[in-house]
This record gives sequence, structure tokens and C-alpha cells, in this order.
Amino acid sequence: EVVAVDADSGEELWSTVSGAQSTAVTGRTQDAVVTGSTVITVNASDDAFEARDAHSGELIWTASFPGGSRCAPVLAGDALLAMCVTEAEIQGQAVRRPVVHTLDPAKGTWGRAIALDGPGVPVGAAGGRLVLLREHTEGTALTGYDAVIRVDPVSGKVTNSPLDTTYEGTPGMAGSTVYISGQTGRVTAFDPATGRKKWSRQTSVEGASGPVAGDGALLFSSATGRVVALSPSDGTVLWATDPRADGLTGQEGESPRVTVAGRVVIAAAAGNTVFAFDAGRPPKSG
Repeated sequence: EVVAVDADSGEELWSTVSGAQSTAVTGRTQDAVVTGSTVITVNASDDAFEARDAHSGELIWTASFPGGSRCAPVLAGDALLAMCVTEAEIQGQAVRRPVVHTLDPAKGTWGRAIALDGPGVPVGAAGGRLVLLREHTEGTALTGYDAVIRVDPVSGKVTNSPLDTTYEGTPGMAGSTVYISGQTGRVTAFDPATGRKKWSRQTSVEGASGPVAGDGALLFSSATGRVVALSPSDGTVLWATDPRADGLTGQEGESPRVTVAGRVVIAAAAGNTVFAFDAGRPPKSG
């Protein structure tokens, strides 16, 4: 289910059922994206995209998936894209040839199809190009990520930049840097243009989600609801909050459980709730 919430009051504005298999398609739990004032979701039948007004939830357009495929919405800067894989690949748990399509956000018209030469997890955009981390697998088991993939939606060019080794953990991107946060708390930063490692630092961010940037810091949410702010330049810990729960799941590949709206940090908590605080005045730890 995709739910729209008022940023000021927390009041639910509207909701819609989604049958998306985004994790199977993209390796991430991202069933909706926002472009301008429009929310792009997957319908309940998992066979089409739906575009809705972000404030009212009114349906604007529907775009059916290519035959025999399952898709998830992806953004590359201002460009709306769709990442698709075949049903056969999903059922066989062996995604080999995902395809990235351009999609008109105003009408839902399908455009250029760009085939990738292996499975990748979309993490963000740089210079108008979609940035992914290439999955390294042994059989059907994901063992980590071994390269940065860049897709130009205008030219259709696909570029691969190998990493220095295979990294396990949760991939993400904030600002102009790609990150992989390991289950033991190690965070490693990479240049998306070259795959070069910028820095690597051991932190207390156990079971971290992907990162978001806000108020001059890099924010991660731990498996216990702890929010930690790191310096984007070298990974130095700037501040950290106390845990909010004992049992939030910290699985590799999760999308951020923390986001920033202006100066407000919003993070997941126990009991299917969220909590928020001023990024400039985080709750004191201890």
C-alpha cells in the first residue's frame, strides 16, 4: 500500500493498494516515486503504472507494462524511468537482463528501451544518468556489489566501472556519492563516475538502511530506529540518537527508513509509526 501523509500534521491524505514486486525487479523496496506534483505507483494487479496527484490522489494516467514483464518506477534526476524484468526471470529467481525504459511523466507514454548486461540496483542519479550498483551473484545468491553502472536515458549508453572488490551490504546514494553500508556498521563511499573508493569508516549503524542527505550531513537509520549523522567528506560521526525499538528489521538492500523534509528528520519507529525532529537539534543520546 502507498500512503500519502501531510508533512506538517502527519494526517493521512490518501492511500492506494500496490501489487508491486519492486524488490524482485530492482533489488530495493521502492514501490513509488514522486516527480513534480505526481506520484507514480504500481497498480494492485502489478501490470501497470498509475500516476496520481500527490495532494488529492486523483488518477491522472495509467500505463500498462510491456507484455510478460514486471516493472518498478525509477528516477534519474528529473527523468522518469521504468526498470523491468520478465516474469520468467522473477519466477526463476535469476534476473539476468533487466531493461530500463524511458517514460513520459505527463502522459505515461513508453519511450526508449535500454538493456543492461546484468542485474543492478538503482541507487540515484549523477549528471542526468541513472546510477546502479551491479549485483555479484553465486548461483541465485546475492553476495554483494562489484561495479557502478551508469545509464544515459537520452543516448541509451550504458557504462560499467568496476569496484576494487565485491562489497556486501545495503547500497544507496546521497548527493554525488554512492554508499554501501554493511551489516556490521562499516560504511564505504564511492565516486559514481569512476567507481573509486573515497573513504571507508566503521560506525555503530547496525543493520543500516540506505542513506539520505540533509542539513549538511549523511543520515542513516539503524535496525533499531537509531539515526546517525555522518560527515559526507570522511564519514566522521557528527551525532547519533538513541534506539527507538528493539526489533526493527535490518535487512540488506533496504531503502532508507529515514528521510529529510527541509530541516525535519523523519524516521521509522516501533508499532508501525514514525517520529520526527529538527536536524539542527537532534534528541540527545543517553
